[in-house]
Amino acid sequence: ENLLSIYLDEYDSTPWDALKYLIAGVNYGGHVTDDWDRRLLTTYINDYFCDKAVETNYFKLSSLDNYYIPKDGDLNSYKEHISMLPAAEHPEAFGQHHNADVA
Repeated sequence: ENLLSIYLDEYDSTPWDALKYLIAGVNYGGHVTDDWDRRLLTTYINDYFCDKAVETNYFKLSSLDNYYIPKDGDLNSYKEHISMLPAAEHPEAFGQHHNADVA
């Protein structure tokens, strides 16, 4: 059994703080060595790891209309959703100003 299943099955409500720590702190935290990168990772984790993300239909992940959590489905439905995303990622997809890719 995987760790995520254990956490989700053993608690009455989703233990967001524990999941955030496990994913951002343990899984990725050791690979993130820059303080600014850690801050960014924490910001994304706090925005997306919450009750609203799983309770809201088509929860928006950015200001762009294409980036949202699709409805529950099978693996093929998720692959189809991903295939419809733009090939080039715009800075707005990550909450950045549209000029962020000008360099």
